[in-house]
Amino acid sequence: MAPLPESFRAFAYQSGIDRIRDAFRASVATMETARQNANEAHTRYLESGEDDREYDEEGVLIRSTAHELDYETLNATLAVTVVREAFVTSAFHYWEVSARGWTGLNGQHDNFNPLCKASAKCYAISPQLIVINHLNNTIKHNNAYHARELAKRHKGYFSRLPASAMRKSSGGSDEEVWTWTLQLSDAHVEEALEIVRASGPQY
Repeated sequence: MAPLPESFRAFAYQSGIDRIRDAFRASVATMETARQNANEAHTRYLESGEDDREYDEEGVLIRSTAHELDYETLNATLAVTVVREAFVTSAFHYWEVSARGWTGLNGQHDNFNPLCKASAKCYAISPQLIVINHLNNTIKHNNAYHARELAKRHKGYFSRLPASAMRKSSGGSDEEVWTWTLQLSDAHVEEALEIVRASGPQY
């Protein structure tokens, strides 16, 4: 079988990124509309002055339209967050699968570093691809090492930076616990897509 021409490789790779980008824009627009609608419904109810809160005999709130609408707004906000994170991981996975095709590296230990090094012998690789690797691992695996490395390179991905605290384990010994909060924007996802775009065959 004759090898594929480089122009076709570039077309296939870049077209794949275009499809991911278009799918992201459509998905996040739908989620943003749902969030806006939920927010507006909540605001309208509060401004109406209605109050249908119901309590049990012990005074515990058991039902409230305001509470339900607020919960819908929260869920819509979380949905936007999930969409953004999902498309970052999709973009990185697209590069990873493509790179394995370019390099033939499919072994158990062919992780990001050897894969990136081998790919650089085939095509230019964005120096920022390591940032997307750390971001992907922070999203997928909730990994403290990758969160710390990500914070060194791009603090703008966080609303709360990685920090550690000591707590007692179930066995009574002290253990270190890391916490952080990612806060991705649409621009961060678009940036990740462009980094992946720059890390493979070009037109």
